[in-house]
Amino acid sequence: MRMVKTIKRKGIAFIGDLTVDTYLQQDTKEITYTHLGGASLNNAVWALRAGADRVSVIAAVGSDTYGNAYVKKVKAEHVSGDGIQIIQGKTSSIEIFVDPESGEHTWGVWDAGVLERFHLGKKEFDVLQLHKIVSVTVYGKTVHLLSELVEWADGRKDRPMVTLNFNDLSQFGNTVDIVARHSAGFDAAFFGLNTERNRELVTDIQRVAESSGKLMVVTLGKHGAVAFKGEEMFESPAIVVPQDDITDTTGAGDAFLGAFLVTYVQTNGDIPASLASGNHFGAQKILIRGAY
Repeated sequence: MRMVKTIKRKGIAFIGDLTVDTYLQQDTKEITYTHLGGASLNNAVWALRAGADRVSVIAAVGSDTYGNAYVKKVKAEHVSGDGIQIIQGKTSSIEIFVDPESGEHTWGVWDAGVLERFHLGKKEFDVLQLHKIVSVTVYGKTVHLLSELVEWADGRKDRPMVTLNFNDLSQFGNTVDIVARHSAGFDAAFFGLNTERNRELVTDIQRVAESSGKLMVVTLGKHGAVAFKGEEMFESPAIVVPQDDITDTTGAGDAFLGAFLVTYVQTNGDIPASLASGNHFGAQKILIRGAY
């Protein structure tokens, strides 16, 4: 009789980027601060703070000084770096400008560096298969990671829960086309939008949730967060943070996502509790400088 091997899954694997956050003054562009950030590491750190039992990062760094620093940083944060590739070249970096009064950030130039040559292969998929949830942040320059992940996941019965983070969809024409096109290969998707500017996008996301039956989660800044699962809708108000206490909003969405997923696992899919947890940790994040 053939024995079927059972995989005991644990924790969350975050696929995305390890990007150096370079803070600059708006007028002079003088560098004031650098932070070892990137969505995958930000997600992982906040997931641990929210109570995750294990987190892993799947990404790539360059062969430069920052690449070496990331390898040490990941280990220091008690994050598994088994899925990190070191590729000859430059580690990803991005410019960040923070309004000194509101704490709101704006993005400058993003140099993706070696990430544009980073791909998911057998080694990465073997690591992913050991986790309960797999989450990938989707950028225009690394959209190939989305294609590789959903191709691996589509039709695979024995796999982790697959989640995607599309941010504000600005890199994909401000439409939900890319979401609908890949809906067969994922279980949940996350977005960071603004209700004043993106009201139609929120409606379009709700329609994709209804037609696909998948979970769609949208953070709305001061308006809190909303989730759609099939025809169900769940809302969670934002936690009010006094304006004087807001230091830096960079990475607030990453904190939300990491905490949401941890609570989602711990509560066997309680969406309202997961939204509340995401809002709580997102509010904690904006009190500090840097993404975590």
